[in-house]
Amino acid sequence: MNEIIIVPTEKDCEIEGYYYIPDYDVLPYENLSPSWYVRARRVFALHLATQGELKGVCTLRSILHHVMPPETLKENTYLLRLGDKLSEPEKLFAKLGYERVFNVREGGTFSIRGDIIDYLGPDGVPVRIELFGNVIEDIRKFNLKTQRSEERLQSALLLPAREFVLREEYFKSTDEVLLEPIENQFTGKFVNGTILNYGVELYIKDKKSVLEHFTRFERELRKSMEEMGHDDRLRDYKRFGILDYETILSSAKELPTEKALFVVKKVQEEEHIPSEPIISEEELQIGDIVVHKKYGIARFSEIKKVDVNGAQREFLVLNFADAVLYVPIERIDLVEKYVGDEVNVKLDSLKKGTWSRKVEKAKKNIEQLVRELVLIHHARSNIKGLSLPGDAELEEEFAKTFPFVETPDQINAINEVLEDLASEKPMDRLLVGDAGYGKTEVAIRAIFRTIVSGKQAVLLAPTTILAKQHYDNLVARFKPFGINVALLNRFSTKKEREEILEGVKSGKIDLLVGTHSVLRNVKFA
Repeated sequence: MNEIIIVPTEKDCEIEGYYYIPDYDVLPYENLSPSWYVRARRVFALHLATQGELKGVCTLRSILHHVMPPETLKENTYLLRLGDKLSEPEKLFAKLGYERVFNVREGGTFSIRGDIIDYLGPDGVPVRIELFGNVIEDIRKFNLKTQRSEERLQSALLLPAREFVLREEYFKSTDEVLLEPIENQFTGKFVNGTILNYGVELYIKDKKSVLEHFTRFERELRKSMEEMGHDDRLRDYKRFGILDYETILSSAKELPTEKALFVVKKVQEEEHIPSEPIISEEELQIGDIVVHKKYGIARFSEIKKVDVNGAQREFLVLNFADAVLYVPIERIDLVEKYVGDEVNVKLDSLKKGTWSRKVEKAKKNIEQLVRELVLIHHARSNIKGLSLPGDAELEEEFAKTFPFVETPDQINAINEVLEDLASEKPMDRLLVGDAGYGKTEVAIRAIFRTIVSGKQAVLLAPTTILAKQHYDNLVARFKPFGINVALLNRFSTKKEREEILEGVKSGKIDLLVGTHSVLRNVKFA
């Protein structure tokens, strides 16, 4: 059976054996999402509730927020197992509220690299899935810091990354769907849209303290209104005045907090819009090297509670080379984990401002690099390259000699490279993929197109052994099509080298395989 204990404040939420459900850490109507830590704990609480296993603790305001109905969460919760089919993974993760990134290092994100899918959901387990086609072939945990695969799993839980999911029609690119009123997702009465829909028994812990909290709230609210000259507004505001607290607690009507209604912001010299936190305080370990966006590289030492104007606040304590910086826990979005060699890393100086100089130098280097790239791109765009149309029938026959089924990404890469070869614009393409995922086959198809179009090609390998392996494979693939392949390496005799170079020069050799050293003396026909 699910149950939730309601406590007066967030500070009262530490109850052993009960799962803490945090309130949103952003203001109502503020154009920001709650932090990943808050979203993850709230979504996982909903998941526990669907299993009948939720023993939670939170404030009254924390359960007032609208959430997806239980049946919607169940429909959008997936237990991924070995052998299961996973079609259109990008669309699935987008629907569940995940953001696509290159490398998964924070919650609520996913990456797709060939047949490898990484994600980090609300359960806090970094998952790596390997597909064969659209079938799950392997499931492992992986290390967020090193990105290396670790423990093999039989299954993995995939939960929504937010407390709502996008409906199918949101993926249609029509104005009518995009402009559909959002209130359809969220409006409704208190019980109909909140966690109480999950069959939760509600308990008030220390009813007297809760009543005292509301009384103190009204007193502080009235004082704030009078100080700001809004005492007339307070009398006119129907939710306040003489409050029947017993009725509030028994009927669970919404009671906004002071934070939700009145915000006094100091004018800042520099506007800062918090980004999604790169890390949560739970991910930090004592001694971790971190990067503060404004001050640079430091070492995390602890989370410390400090009395500020009579209230306890938590701070990250960061040790720099010559000083200590206290960062409020709510500004953890300013701190990122350091990626690199932590052993020989040099901490930045707060007093000397070393970080700002590094940033300025990096900006100048980037600007210089951008200028050079623009000039190179401009020069390339004015060059007319070779158009290699190939032979469609012959290329189709050659493709059948590939002993495996091409992956969708392989097919896309092959088609794009062949389109580049057919164009008169010089190719400017970098093919990236994990080892063993078919990059060589893309290169072989391009080589075949080049040769059947009447040109020669060179395949360079980083080592002599790998060059020999490629040579053996290419001879087997190309020989039936009358293509002459030669291997040139450090084991070739002087006579063999001279004969091969002469064969390339005369056009008898269509494809030359070797390491980068073959480029020294080679001359093409």
